[in-house]
Amino acid sequence: MYLEHLISPKVAILAAPRCFMSRLIHPDLVSFGLLANLNGLKHRGLFDDVDGVIDVGANIGQFAFMAHFVWPHIPIYSFEPDRVCFTQLERNFERHTILGSCFQIALSDIAGHRKLFIYDNSANNSFLKRCDSEDSKKKQTEVITKTLDGLMEEISFPKMPLLKIDVQGFELSVIRGARELLKRCKWVILEVSFQHSYQGNAHVADIFQMMRDNEFSCFDILDILRMPKTEGEGMREADLLFVNDNIGSGFQSKK
Repeated sequence: MYLEHLISPKVAILAAPRCFMSRLIHPDLVSFGLLANLNGLKHRGLFDDVDGVIDVGANIGQFAFMAHFVWPHIPIYSFEPDRVCFTQLERNFERHTILGSCFQIALSDIAGHRKLFIYDNSANNSFLKRCDSEDSKKKQTEVITKTLDGLMEEISFPKMPLLKIDVQGFELSVIRGARELLKRCKWVILEVSFQHSYQGNAHVADIFQMMRDNEFSCFDILDILRMPKTEGEGMREADLLFVNDNIGSGFQSKK
């Protein structure tokens, strides 16, 4: 599905004009590559069983907005612990009439409280310290942590949700706290890092192993963020789509 080196950006724009227009109108909320690939997979019928979206690490609502574009009639449950981002998240839910709910909660493998590092670029907020110069600018705030499995007793999640996790290197802890919920998820989107951006951030190999342990296979690459040309243009981060081996994609694929 991901043809970054075979299709020029101009051709991709022609293939997904509505997604491109959404990017032009809402540049702060839309990643064109991610939105175009999600929308394309939906039209191929892969997401027909999805009846809700669980958005972990929502920031100001970027993924929630794109999910609403793709699935305008299903609820989205967004989790964002930072107070400033959460305020903007709620505004975007209201402004764009996004179905579902927002929760000012961080997800982990333990329920309790934890210090969250706040950076100038809120997309970098994490429970982990950054390894670059931005680390000197960080602030800290205490936030509530819960597990997705624990929240299943409090929130009526959909029967077969799509789960998205983007928590800046803290993915393994979120997954460990979601083993029961994962059994209900047909699809999981994980942002993975190929660079050592945070102290102790999850390694790609460890994420693949944990997803295999939970009986998921990597199905597709949805988007890639590359290093600048001055640093060689290698992959910095990617959004990967995993499928539950016990439920299946509906398409024949090799495990």
